[in-house]
Amino acid sequence: MGIIGASGFVGGELIRLLSKHSHCEIACVVSREHAGQYVHKVHPHLRGIIDLRFTNYDLEKVISSSDFVFTSIPLKASIEAMPRLVEAGLKVVDLSPAFRLPTPMDYVEHYGAIHPDEGLLRKFIYGLPELNRDEIRASSMVANPGCMATAAILAIAPFVHVLEESGDVIIDAKIGSSGSGSKPSPYNVHAVRYGVVRPYKLGSHRHAAEVMAFLHKRNARDHEVLFSAHAVNMVRGISATVYLKTYEPLEQIEAWKLLRSAYDSEMFVRLVKDKTGGFRLPDPKLTVGSNYCDLGFELRPNGKRLILVSAMDNLVKGAAGNAIQCFNIMNGFRESEGVDMPPIYPT
Repeated sequence: MGIIGASGFVGGELIRLLSKHSHCEIACVVSREHAGQYVHKVHPHLRGIIDLRFTNYDLEKVISSSDFVFTSIPLKASIEAMPRLVEAGLKVVDLSPAFRLPTPMDYVEHYGAIHPDEGLLRKFIYGLPELNRDEIRASSMVANPGCMATAAILAIAPFVHVLEESGDVIIDAKIGSSGSGSKPSPYNVHAVRYGVVRPYKLGSHRHAAEVMAFLHKRNARDHEVLFSAHAVNMVRGISATVYLKTYEPLEQIEAWKLLRSAYDSEMFVRLVKDKTGGFRLPDPKLTVGSNYCDLGFELRPNGKRLILVSAMDNLVKGAAGNAIQCFNIMNGFRESEGVDMPPIYPT
C-alpha cells in the first residue's frame, strides 16, 4: 500500500491508523519536501510505530510497490496523477477535492475551472459509507468527502424527504486549526490563530458544492445551500449547525424515528440529545481521535424548523478514518478494522 502526500496532518493520521491495520502493509509513503527523512521526524508521535523513510514523488515506484493507494495531495496534482494510477490497476481513495463532484461544470464556481477529465471524474464514487456503501464496495476509485461536507450531509440525510419544497439549507460550521493543514502561513501561526472565532467564506464555502450534489441526487433540487465556516480555537474538530425547514410540522418522536431509521445500524454515527448533564448535544471534544460522527437536534415550537448539530474529528471521520472505512469496504475487510478506537477524553 502507498500513501501519496504522507507528510501532512491527514497523511500522519493515515499512517497512524493503518500501522495497526491487520490486513495491510504500508510499503511507500511519499513526500517531496521530506524525501529521505524517517516518518517520525515529521510525525514525532509515530516514533517506534513505523520504521519507514519518506520517498520522493515517483508514480512508477508507488505503482511497483502498491496495489492500493491513498492520495492526499492538492487538486491539480491529483488530477495529473490519477490517470496513471488507474491505468496501472491500483485501487484508489483520493482525499483531495479532485473527484468529489459529479460533473466538470460543478468545479467552476468553487474551484475556478472546469474539471479537465470528465471520463475519469464520472468513474469515481463519493465515499460516504453511510450513504453509498454498496457503490463503494463495487468501485476501485473512491473520492473521500470534504470534512465539513461529511458533517453536514450526515446531519441532513435523514430529513431530505421532509424538507420544504424550496428554501435555504443553512450550514454554519466551526473547524479547528488542523483543518487548514500543516503548511505555515501568516494567518495560522500561534500568535494570530490562538483565541479566534474567524468567519470565512460566508455563505459560499466550497463544501457547499458537495451538499448541493447530495441534494440533487436525492431529488431535492430547489434548495439553496448557504454554507459558512469559522476558524475556532481548537486543534481538532468540526461542529456544524444545520438549519432546515420541513414541509409540515415534525414532532420530537418523528425526528427521532428518522434519525434512528437512517443510523441505528451504523457503527460510526452516535445520536446525542440528553436532557441533563454538561454535554447535551454533540460536541467535537468528545470525538477527538475517533471515527465517530455525533448527531443531535432541536425543534422550534412550531415543529417546522429543525436545527441539527453534527460533531466529529476533522482528521479522522472527516478525512483519514473515513478513507480507511472506504478502503475496508472496497477490499471486503471488516468495516471498522483500524478505525474502531474510542475517542480520547479529556483533551
